[in-house]
Amino acid sequence: ACKALDQQTLSSAEVQSALQDYVQVKIDTDLSPDSGIYYQIVGMPTLIVLDSTGKEIFRSVGPISPSDPFILNIASG
Repeated sequence: ACKALDQQTLSSAEVQSALQDYVQVKIDTDLSPDSGIYYQIVGMPTLIVLDSTGKEIFRSVGPISPSDPFILNIASG
């Protein structure tokens, strides 16, 4: 599921452009289970966007398309 997110969404030129002002961090919850607990990961893949203070501003559990309204909103500024 996480590999599909990488291949189908995060690798998209449009998504990369939209997320250029964000720091992307990938966490393998098998290797770092405490992170999964901290961020309340309940399914894979989970995409979480935090603001500069660490407050969650977006969460998606499951596949997300490059044409998702949130991604398009980020891209439009």
